[in-house]
Amino acid sequence: MPRANGITRQEILTAIKVFGAMTAEELSHRLEISPVAVRQHLTSLEAEGTVAVAVERRGLGRPSHRYRITETGDEGFPRAYDLLATQLLDELKIERGEEAVKNLNLARHERLRASVAGRLQGATLQERMQKLVQLETERGYMAEVKEVEAGEFLFIKRNCAVCSTARHYPEVCCGGLEPLYTSVLGEVKVQLEQMQGKGSSVCVFRVCEVALPQLQPGNAVEETRNGLARNKKQTLAVLSEEAITH
Repeated sequence: MPRANGITRQEILTAIKVFGAMTAEELSHRLEISPVAVRQHLTSLEAEGTVAVAVERRGLGRPSHRYRITETGDEGFPRAYDLLATQLLDELKIERGEEAVKNLNLARHERLRASVAGRLQGATLQERMQKLVQLETERGYMAEVKEVEAGEFLFIKRNCAVCSTARHYPEVCCGGLEPLYTSVLGEVKVQLEQMQGKGSSVCVFRVCEVALPQLQPGNAVEETRNGLARNKKQTLAVLSEEAITH
């Protein structure tokens, strides 16, 4: 991080984290640097969205500007989300078995499918692929798509947003996503070729458009004729049976 008078922005954030919301003057005193240097850092941090300022008015004097850390700034401090997720999956596996972990992941994929299906509307497969790239990038996977040839694409994820947990449970990475992608992309065949959870540097899916079989006009006419003939025979058989009965 940039330094001013030997102090970094992170040190300013840490001071606010430890001591609570502070004014520029209080930070200057705490860190033993000039108020001007503190304000330079605070201006940059506020622009980044990592701190926010609240104006406090007390009596007739000048209002004070007190800086606090935002949720965005707070996320810059150490977190252990992946460790927590792995531990929870470990406990589920111990208590209920591997099938329970598999079912949990399937349920997760189904919720994801329901949430993205409406956003993947497009006239062509390429348009739907581009929308899927946007969605997965928003989720932290740094996705991209490359067209191999007409109707065939490579869908690539260059970052695994759950890599730590995926090293222990590869299925939470890209394993098992083929049915989900097939469902939201339409008439395609999806095959997982590389996965970061199993040591690859990227996750790669091959997506191929599947051509629907089409009836020839002659065949369609013939099928219609055969159907009418069958219906006629069935009707005559019923009438004959009724005549015999009566």
